Amino acid sequence: MSRDIAIQAGEMLAAAGARDINTFQEISRPGLGIHEMGTARMGRDPKTSVLNEHNQAHDVKNLFVTDAAVWPPLRA
Repeated sequence: MSRDIAIQAGEMLAAAGARDINTFQEISRPGLGIHEMGTARMGRDPKTSVLNEHNQAHDVKNLFVTDAAVWPPLRA
């Protein structure tokens, strides 16, 4: 499956206009290639955050993030 993923990624990049594409297959240990949490910032301002206080996306109506990606703001 990883070989197929690399091939398809190269094809998508080429279709998007990328050049000098070098794909590779490197299977890392579980947990090393993921973001455990904190990649979807919460806040009131769509310019500085992606989610509101209800974990709803500012820019996509009816899209809610329900995993550990939510990054709540720090309280002073």
